[in-house]
Amino acid sequence: MKKISIGIVGIGVVAIVAGGTFVALNSNKASSPPSSGSSENKAASEPPPDPKKHSYMDIDFARKMIIYNQQATELANLVQHGGGDVAVLVLAEEVTTTHGQTAERYAKFVTGWGETYTNLSDFPQTDGHDAYPTSPGLATAYELANMTDMPKAEKEKEFVRLILKHHQGAVEYAKTMGDTLQYGELKDYLKTDTDHYNKEIKSINELQKTKGY
Repeated sequence: MKKISIGIVGIGVVAIVAGGTFVALNSNKASSPPSSGSSENKAASEPPPDPKKHSYMDIDFARKMIIYNQQATELANLVQHGGGDVAVLVLAEEVTTTHGQTAERYAKFVTGWGETYTNLSDFPQTDGHDAYPTSPGLATAYELANMTDMPKAEKEKEFVRLILKHHQGAVEYAKTMGDTLQYGELKDYLKTDTDHYNKEIKSINELQKTKGY
């Protein structure tokens, strides 16, 4: 009987130890973080972007739009001297006025944020140079230089070709980057700017048909 009672006690001790181990394992398992969904929960708890604050994407976008609008006026200036086709000159005048003001507005955004920007005229005028802007639709330094030496009629035709490509590139860039912007006033102004581009694209297409370019 003595031996049996000792055996029973031993079995009880083993059971208690095993039970404790099982409880401890379950306790640790319950306290561990979920294996999935934690990043989604964290993202859901973060506040939405503040439209009254600017982000790096806002700064970078505004800087690039300064370049787009400055090149539009540069292309228009190249074709405005020495007379020429009236319809082309009307388009060039519209581009000069609209995009000159638009470049200044984007520059005001950047400086208002305490940031700096580089004007198109400050970039090296060398084709293939890494520093020269190469965003979609922008005319190359070579195209600009080549256009300068063209006869008047050929220059007008080249202006129409380059300004159409330029505007289409600007609209595509704005469409691609629009959803990444945060600053409310910038996003609102982009709609106005895009409307200008699309209006001029329509005028350019009509001019091409009329002139047979």
